[in-house]
Amino acid sequence: MPPEKAEQCGEAHSPFAGPAWGKVAPWVLVGAALFLFFFQLGRRELDASHEARAALNARWYLDHRQWGPSHLPDGTLEAQKPPGYYWAVAACTRWLGLDSPNAWTTRLPAALSGLAVIGAILGLTAWRGCRAEGQLATLLLVTMAAFVWLSRTARTDAALGSAIALGLLALEGGRGATGWRGVAWLVSASVCFAWGWLIKGPMAVVLPGAVLACRLAMEPKNPGLWRWAFWGGCALVAGSLAAWPWYWRADLVTDGQFGAEFFGLHHVGRGLGGSRLRGHPFWFYLGQLPLSALPASLLIPGACWLWWRRRGGDPGNPSEALGRWGLAWVLGGLVLLSLARFKRADYLVPLFPGLALWLGCALGPACRQWARQASPGRMRGLAYGAACGLGLWCAGWWCWWARQEGAGPGDRAVLAETIRMNRQAGGRLVFFQVEDHLLAHALGLPFETLVTWSPLLEAATRFGGVLVVTEPERLGEGWFVAPSMRVQTIARSPHDPDDKAVGKPLVCVRLEASAPVPGTKERADAAVSTTAIVDRTALHAGDH
Repeated sequence: MPPEKAEQCGEAHSPFAGPAWGKVAPWVLVGAALFLFFFQLGRRELDASHEARAALNARWYLDHRQWGPSHLPDGTLEAQKPPGYYWAVAACTRWLGLDSPNAWTTRLPAALSGLAVIGAILGLTAWRGCRAEGQLATLLLVTMAAFVWLSRTARTDAALGSAIALGLLALEGGRGATGWRGVAWLVSASVCFAWGWLIKGPMAVVLPGAVLACRLAMEPKNPGLWRWAFWGGCALVAGSLAAWPWYWRADLVTDGQFGAEFFGLHHVGRGLGGSRLRGHPFWFYLGQLPLSALPASLLIPGACWLWWRRRGGDPGNPSEALGRWGLAWVLGGLVLLSLARFKRADYLVPLFPGLALWLGCALGPACRQWARQASPGRMRGLAYGAACGLGLWCAGWWCWWARQEGAGPGDRAVLAETIRMNRQAGGRLVFFQVEDHLLAHALGLPFETLVTWSPLLEAATRFGGVLVVTEPERLGEGWFVAPSMRVQTIARSPHDPDDKAVGKPLVCVRLEASAPVPGTKERADAAVSTTAIVDRTALHAGDH
């Protein structure tokens, strides 16, 4: 790289450069990321439905050794998400020598995904000669609260964000490369997009396509950019083709059920509306992105002003090129996500690396200008101040985890232990109008899921009755469906309406019915109001 380019990128005059900080900074940032993503990762039990669902699906792959799609313990087809994350959980579980996923192995793929993004940004910016901008971007990324938290949560968002980020960074790394280097970058991007397909589906290529379109809109008359975008589109197509055989097989073995539910309900329904999920206004993400990216997002106004001041800069400058790529990353992703009717704050995770990259490149020139006028002592003070600030950020997270992540069993684990103690050998266990993945994971037992009273009462007429897990309100309905049924309360889950960490109240009962009552089937199949006709407390006062 010519000396003038290196000077523009800030290697020689940077608040993050110097004989000490320039060598230590990457290791400090990686160490902070390791602490933030992995420290006490498994201390907190699985406390959310999506985490327990990931563990249940991973357990299915460990037990069956098949490509999937997997099934939940009650036999329900897993058509909500592809198997990529579940494969990763199963692989981590087997690699650590465990028979069943626990909190650590279930969250480990998400933590590794966050760490991969950190390493990719540091590596690409160093390779492009913008080491200082990359270190600043990494520093800002690890201070985004939502990025850290979701990297410690067993959701597919962090893994999908990592696949998209690695693919987009690979496309930017291959811009201008020729020969086998260009092919290697494109193949790497295609592999990342294929992995994203297997984690969450078409968003793995639709969002990068929007980013490419936004980047072209910034320089519509640049023929070299158009050629690069064409090869980027080829990488998106190649990644889709590489992942498609699994979808074709999944649809084949389920007689079309997987495709209808996965694409029809969870993508078309959520994107265009018509599903049971409520819609959100178009501007939802415009307000949510600054909140999710706190405290790094506090620098967005200043970065916008600095970027606008030097608009029309040299596109050949690596720092400028990376900054434009990060800006297109954020704007293209925001527009695409805002078009969907159903929105969640977690869906913004793929945009955080792009936001950090743009912030690092936008603030870099101002930092370099300040560095040229600063004395060496002031530069060292800035470096030490940044390190201390990062240390305080890590200390703040440590205090939060110490307060939030208790090691004791949750209410679902206590309820599961009581159910196991009272379940007869070979007896039936039924979840009635209840879907609770946390309880299913804590139980570790097969069960059935029923939604109408008719088959439930039929099972209750057998010797010994049936063990039922349901909500207290459902038992109130039962008195009008079959007044002769006998209910023996086995256990109740604690419920505090002011504690959001505690799930909805559940009760485990042994249900027995002496004989079918004339007209019972008609009443059992009919809709019954769930209003509090029967006092809920009376249902738990003793055996009925």
